[in-house]
Amino acid sequence: MKIKSIYQNITVIIIFLFAIGIAKGKDTYIRSDANKPEILTYTFVGGSFVSYGCAGQDPTYFVMGSGKKAITVNFTEPQTNPSFRVWGLNDDDSVAVFVNEEPYPLHTKTASYDKKVICKEVSQDPGPEGVKFASGLLVGAISNDIGNYSYQNITLRRADITSITIVGLSGRGWGFAGVTISDGSAGQSAPRR
Repeated sequence: MKIKSIYQNITVIIIFLFAIGIAKGKDTYIRSDANKPEILTYTFVGGSFVSYGCAGQDPTYFVMGSGKKAITVNFTEPQTNPSFRVWGLNDDDSVAVFVNEEPYPLHTKTASYDKKVICKEVSQDPGPEGVKFASGLLVGAISNDIGNYSYQNITLRRADITSITIVGLSGRGWGFAGVTISDGSAGQSAPRR
């Protein structure tokens, strides 16, 4: 009898954990080269798709220098705390972000970023640095003399986002790899990273 009771309790716990997982929602990553008009559309200006041998990240949309170079993400439904993935930002690269067509200065209260992930080993180790927020912009923290085959997710701490525009302001180049949204994320705040 005790064994049957234990199995019943385990079953209840598993069902409860499964229900919590459904309630929290799951993350959906949409690559920059994917077409998902039921969720979002991408508009690209001034760059090109390039592959650099980074498994799972190729191709990225590569943006170099300044001028009319931007990526715009339009969501079919407003999103809460979406994130976008950048690839290869070095310390000469700077990026401005606009949300719902308005400037969105990046700092610790408006956004966060994940730990850097290296997607391709090269002879020069780029070290632990990744991206940082400086003067409201997203900039790389790795020397531009070092090959930087790494990526990071930048999470915007805001609800009701209908569009994100990412504009390259300077640098020798960086890539945009895609966007992550959280299903059922309405009303949730972004996790601190």
